[in-house]
Amino acid sequence: MAKYVAALEAWSIVALVAVRVAAEPPNAVPPTPAPRAVNVVTREPPGAGNLEIPRENPALEAHRARLTANLRPDVKAKLKEPIRRTGQAAERKTTSPSDLVEVANRSVAASFGGLSKTDNETMAFVVLLEAEKDAREDVKQRTARVEAVQRAKACQGAVTCLEELATKGGVSHEVAQQAIDDAKNKRDSLSELGETESLRLQAAMDRLTKLTWTLRRLLRKISDTSETIIQNLK
Repeated sequence: MAKYVAALEAWSIVALVAVRVAAEPPNAVPPTPAPRAVNVVTREPPGAGNLEIPRENPALEAHRARLTANLRPDVKAKLKEPIRRTGQAAERKTTSPSDLVEVANRSVAASFGGLSKTDNETMAFVVLLEAEKDAREDVKQRTARVEAVQRAKACQGAVTCLEELATKGGVSHEVAQQAIDDAKNKRDSLSELGETESLRLQAAMDRLTKLTWTLRRLLRKISDTSETIIQNLK
């Protein structure tokens, strides 16, 4: 594995064991993201406020930082397709954690070829970590869009309010400009946009939850396996 990334060597055995014991029953799927009440004090937009976004896990971030720190550019390029495929698999409602691990393993084998089973499964662990990172970023972006739509709708067509919102830049400017055009042309495209963005946000949340849940289970198994190895060495 030295020709791919030296940082992975210290984690190969641990990650291998975790992946091998990660098999779940066919019906083992993560829970649906739990809704939370809209904060009436801060007036959070209801489209985003009703979703509980999984918090970033320091342990996952530590693993990701260590495993990806010394990845060569050509290795990162080869990882893009496995990461994409794993993310797509997480979008399917019937995909279980063991399914995600299997997709990651198969995709890594297809992209790299010639890796030992240990190294292939270690790289699959990296793929899951990176897919979770991408899913989290997608949720952040879609949350921003839903919130921008809600703020624009709160202006109730008042151009002055929308122009002020547009000064925030980014997606706020984009949505506010669309609302200004609606006001001038006496139409309402924000309602449809809001529904579309809310559905996309929910789908992104489901994907993130599934990936996060899978990785947390792997971390627990890594911890349990490491403890067993230490006890056996005493």
